[in-house]
Amino acid sequence: MDIPIVQNIIDSFKKIHLSKSFLPSFMEISGYPHYENVCSNILSFYFQADEVHNLKDMLLTALLKASGSQFQDMSIGESTVERESSTESNKRIDLFIKTDLLNIGIENKIFQNIYNDLSDYSKFIDNESKGKKTLKIVLSMYKADEIELQKYGFINVTYAKLFSEIESVLGNYLLEGDAKYLSYLIDFIKTIRRLERGTAMNKDFLELLSNNEDDINRFLVEVTKARKEFRLKLQELAKLLELKKGKNVKQGYYREPSGELYDILFHDIPINNELVIAIDTILSASGWYFDVFPRPKASYNFEEFIRTKSIKLVPSYDFGRGSLEITYDYDDNLKKIADTLQSLIDNLNS
Repeated sequence: MDIPIVQNIIDSFKKIHLSKSFLPSFMEISGYPHYENVCSNILSFYFQADEVHNLKDMLLTALLKASGSQFQDMSIGESTVERESSTESNKRIDLFIKTDLLNIGIENKIFQNIYNDLSDYSKFIDNESKGKKTLKIVLSMYKADEIELQKYGFINVTYAKLFSEIESVLGNYLLEGDAKYLSYLIDFIKTIRRLERGTAMNKDFLELLSNNEDDINRFLVEVTKARKEFRLKLQELAKLLELKKGKNVKQGYYREPSGELYDILFHDIPINNELVIAIDTILSASGWYFDVFPRPKASYNFEEFIRTKSIKLVPSYDFGRGSLEITYDYDDNLKKIADTLQSLIDNLNS
């Protein structure tokens, strides 16, 4: 490979300010943020004014403001919320909210197109309302075709607009609102906002990749080769070790890390019912390292046991671990490295 080209790419990468990884919301952890039914269930809970969230009519007030309707300053009294109300043709509208003065039908859309029979929904809302005033809403992540919606008496409210109005009125409800359910609501808002933004790559980084695509691909091929060589070296090291039978020493490899360039051969050595000592033999391009630590890390008798074995450890890169002071260069003699590891294993196992 052309090393100066790679160095230029690395230097350019160092100048890019990459955003920190976001913390996933509970919905994202569950894997259901894009499911309309899940979102509709959450909305239904918060639209219900007498639910345990104690936020009362906060979400309904925000919806009316977001709709820009004539009802936004109206006191609408008691309300009930229905999910999946069936029309005469057996279609189902996502949310149907009944209040003393107004009925609201909501068709909820996250990513899908608005293909549902809005005409059928509109008739259902009118028939159920029996002359009461109605508000027909398509709630969507992205703006919908207003002209198409207006044919059936619907208006479009985006999640962005709804969330903006929630933020504007929330202060009036904070004192009485339940903190747990307020936290859930904020989690929901963050999740939908991230879905709306999508997974946008840093533009400077994208440009760097685009301008150097061929060189980076060749570089990644060489990195893959290096990873394979790391594993082969660790496997050769393992062959040089003699693990005593009956001592129950567990040996294995971590999967090659996807984020960083190193590999690990590990040994777990049971000391007693309360303590297992782990040895991680770490190989990277910069050399060989030996981390020694207890499982679990909080094991109270680890340090005392290490002292009885006259093993001197220095702080490791990883909090809660210690490292042997001795290290080796990448191409040092493998037998010499194996002797150090064997001696450590035998010492801990004696």
